[in-house]
Amino acid sequence: MAAAGCAAAIAVLVHSSSRGDLTTTPFEPATQSVAVTASVEVPSTVPPLKDPTGLATEEDLGRLRFTDVSHTAGFRDPQSTLQLLDSESMSSGVAVGDVDGDGDEDVVLTRIGLLNQLMLNDGEGRFTDVGAQVGIGGAPGQQSSSATFGDIDNDGCLDLYLGGAGTTDSHLYRNDCAGSFTDVTRTAGVSLPVGVSEASGVNQDHGATFSDFDHDGDQDLLVLDWDTSFFGGEGARAAGSLVVDGTPKTCEAMARIRAAGFDRAPGARPNRSRLFRNNGDGSFEDATESVGLRLSEIAAFTGQFADIDSDGWEDLLIAGDFCTSRVYRNLRGEGFEDITAAAGVATEENGMGSVIADLNADGFLDWFVTSVGYPTAPGTCPLQGLYGGCTGNRVYYGRGDGTFVDGTDASGLRYGWWGWGAAVEDFNNDGRPEVVMTNGYQESESFSPVSTDPNEQYFSRFVDDPLRYFTTVEDRFVDGAPLLGLTDTSIGHGLVPFDFDLDGDLDILIANFGKPAKLYRNDLNEPNHWLRVQVVGPGSSTHHIGEGAKVLAKYEGGSITKLLTRSGSYESSKPLEVHFGLGAAAGPVEIEIWWPGADTPQLERVDSIDAVVQFTRR
Repeated sequence: MAAAGCAAAIAVLVHSSSRGDLTTTPFEPATQSVAVTASVEVPSTVPPLKDPTGLATEEDLGRLRFTDVSHTAGFRDPQSTLQLLDSESMSSGVAVGDVDGDGDEDVVLTRIGLLNQLMLNDGEGRFTDVGAQVGIGGAPGQQSSSATFGDIDNDGCLDLYLGGAGTTDSHLYRNDCAGSFTDVTRTAGVSLPVGVSEASGVNQDHGATFSDFDHDGDQDLLVLDWDTSFFGGEGARAAGSLVVDGTPKTCEAMARIRAAGFDRAPGARPNRSRLFRNNGDGSFEDATESVGLRLSEIAAFTGQFADIDSDGWEDLLIAGDFCTSRVYRNLRGEGFEDITAAAGVATEENGMGSVIADLNADGFLDWFVTSVGYPTAPGTCPLQGLYGGCTGNRVYYGRGDGTFVDGTDASGLRYGWWGWGAAVEDFNNDGRPEVVMTNGYQESESFSPVSTDPNEQYFSRFVDDPLRYFTTVEDRFVDGAPLLGLTDTSIGHGLVPFDFDLDGDLDILIANFGKPAKLYRNDLNEPNHWLRVQVVGPGSSTHHIGEGAKVLAKYEGGSITKLLTRSGSYESSKPLEVHFGLGAAAGPVEIEIWWPGADTPQLERVDSIDAVVQFTRR
């Protein structure tokens, strides 16, 4: 790049192997990239602020602490031994669920160049890998990304979908309820088009979500592909420069590309994002176009279904890169309508992780989207090309009618550096939510010596991103991770909260890239009460009944609304249950379950708390 402060013509060359590189690579000729050229003034190096996020004190955190038990619990194997960089290093997925039906949660970890793992929980805090034995390990050298559990045939056993990465395709595995899995990708009809080409790189299937969007009693499957081929089309060429006044303006540029059309680069691989409708017998059909979803216009990472407009039907929210996040209203199972503009969302440059939860306790579902934050004193973003952003995460407070209000700055949750997976849960059982997010990125320019080059300085900041734990102090979130023992600085992607030791508080599992997974045991020493709610359905699977339901707990001193879902975070799947912290309230607890499609809630009462309770849908 030209020296800082000098005028230069910057050719922004788009390719799939790097999210921020301004030049071609040895393995991809310039003729296969798209040059969007603009003569701009390259700004002087703009260092980031040290960290504008507020910090919690020991008093704020009380007697909550976490202990790293990864090694003793059995998480010792690296996710990969390959030296991958850039967009090829964006995967390390995790799914948590009770695979063997013994009452405790097991773990699937996806891997790059190594066999996938199914870590069975022995109920005493130790996990053992049986992935190869049960049939989900994959072939030697395989590469997998996202992981999610569901029940495709209503037999009560958890089936598994693993997203494809590199040159490995995605796979759907059916659980035979006897301890083994069978690859049914082709017979179930969920094969994806070949995803590898010289023009658009390798497989990038980062998102997978099961949901009964049409309310016909079986689980449908959403698969999302981080596909950037539209940057190579004529629409992107017509849109012009992606740099305005010397700083990237990704969202403005994307609006121009959207208006000009989302045609694809010549020779690009087909887009692999799909919504598959379950036929009721464990087989699927591609319903993407018939329901009106234009998924090829999204550089998609994470999708979630949730009823955000209070009509009883789960809408679709997708966190997408380069200002492509979208919100689709569910038209009573017959189709989807893009309401993104009216919803007031999708202002983040790099939407990656997603959590739908009630952050401000008003009873409506909010949307937390992780993104890239690089705060600078003048508020500018170092010129480093098409892919990066600087303005951080987003908090969209829901109104319950399908629209949102941006509460990012008021919440204190804007900056988590290069964000990926996240969770919104009550880890100290005090009745208020906390936010945990993992982060980090390694670009080829991340490891350059100390330099005045803004591109190198930008990416070097994200190599050792610290894990974040945001807790509420005076109605604003502040970070308390270091004081709690949450000190991981690895590049973490998947993140799942779950109670692995069944002691009533939520632990944290992080799928790190290139390193072993990190398991933090919650060692809460507070007399706070809690309640965990699961749902079952008569005559059908216990493993998807209630997906998308809203569960409201009312107790002395407060009320909490939760979304019942496995989805969210990034490349992750969590247990299908909701956890309520009750603080000092000793019960009773009144429960309202708003089932998908129901006009009135199912009412329940719990007198004995500090327990896991199950309710059957009536």
